[in-house]
Amino acid sequence: MWKFLAITLLVSPLSYVFSADDASLRMQVEQSLEIFHLDEATALIPQLQKPGYRVFYENTVLVYRYFADQNPAHLQKIRADWKNTLQYLEALPAEDTLKLIMLAEVQCKRAILEFFDQNYLTAVRHARLGRTLIKENQQRFPKNINQKKVLGLFNVVFGAVPTKYQWITNSLGYKGNMQTGMAQLQDCANSGNLLRLESTLILYNVERNILGLDTQASERLEKERKRFDKNILLDFFLASGYQSIKQNEKALQILTQRDQYADGKVCFITFWDYLLGRAYYYKSNNREAQRYLSRFIKTLKGNIFRSDALFRLGMALTLDGSYPVGRHFFQVVANEKTSGFDEDEYAIFMAGKFLNQAPGPNLNALFRARNLFDGGYLEESLAILTQLEPRALSLTVPERTELYYRFGRIYHSMGKLPEALVRYNKCATQPVSDQLWMQVYSFYYQAEIARSTNNYALARTHYQKALTYNDYFYQAGLESRCKAALDEINGK
Repeated sequence: MWKFLAITLLVSPLSYVFSADDASLRMQVEQSLEIFHLDEATALIPQLQKPGYRVFYENTVLVYRYFADQNPAHLQKIRADWKNTLQYLEALPAEDTLKLIMLAEVQCKRAILEFFDQNYLTAVRHARLGRTLIKENQQRFPKNINQKKVLGLFNVVFGAVPTKYQWITNSLGYKGNMQTGMAQLQDCANSGNLLRLESTLILYNVERNILGLDTQASERLEKERKRFDKNILLDFFLASGYQSIKQNEKALQILTQRDQYADGKVCFITFWDYLLGRAYYYKSNNREAQRYLSRFIKTLKGNIFRSDALFRLGMALTLDGSYPVGRHFFQVVANEKTSGFDEDEYAIFMAGKFLNQAPGPNLNALFRARNLFDGGYLEESLAILTQLEPRALSLTVPERTELYYRFGRIYHSMGKLPEALVRYNKCATQPVSDQLWMQVYSFYYQAEIARSTNNYALARTHYQKALTYNDYFYQAGLESRCKAALDEINGK
């Protein structure tokens, strides 16, 4: 996903591995890939002179298509072509400075796809091969900037591994370093010339999902976006970033322009409708939420975020007073196989609860407050919680836990830190319930407030406290953030 080969390729130290015509054609292929004109790229690839480069880009197209719609046919094609892909890449001359990097990249991307398909042992095998290849390239071509993408990927992925995946780190015998990885990726994003936009998007996802630097991540993509007239990849990730920092209106400004990417040239990203459905859901426009969530469910070929979309569709109907219809979707979700993603696991759990009993008025109010907060509509969310607070003692333990957690998140977002700390503490000290994840996250956000005021000792205490818990929703993401934060403040 991913940046085209810069014009400087023609005068770079790497240009000797191509003829002038092949270098120009390869640049055209990468230009098509970066704007997701995958059919156009597919038509250009056979014209490349080197079979090794042809199979590398053919593999890249299939990987991008799989990420766009989760169609298992793309993964099956990658597996079917695998022997030929490796054979042609390995046949490239030893002096080709991209040979081992391309071999490492196809191995790592295969590892990621197998991981998404929950074939974890197969994923580990390909990751191990990718790491071996990139280490060999380091020895042969230590100054090659393009290898820093794979090196950086290994460092950031394994620099803050959640507990449930630590067996992977142990089996690889490798522990990453977050700061080193970020620097490597930044170097490649600045100066690399092999699918460079991938480095930018990896940096974005690490900043947003692991380091919690949501605003910085969005600013990175805004800067990159200025280079294009339009780019579905950057728009998609930017809209997702705006949703994560509670700027739903900014996300909607991008997402409602979906038809500009329905021209037949762009490979449409199915998850666009998922984001758009969520955007309307946060805005309490449940009719439009139902429209786009339904479209996403019908067009998705895989199961990532399918359960979450189905659950939100059921809740949109329920919040509109149509629980009997919404219950149908809860039934569907309850029978779903989890994708392994936190959002889907939580959706399956909640659907099981609401399948047996409709959410009461207090829980419906909490859901409305949650949705409004997730969209950044803080005052509206706060108004709902303020109405609930006088009867806090009459709420169930899970409801009361969420009430205080939501108050804490709103005050935190408003910059009212003393009020936020009081509510986070109230949340954390409630009896343990199925909302344990909110209590653990309360420790994390208390740590974040302490870190923002340079109280690193207190921050370290809260991060470490959060890491003592296990078996709660959204655990993997929180553990990664806590470990990355502890790594950053170490020694302060």
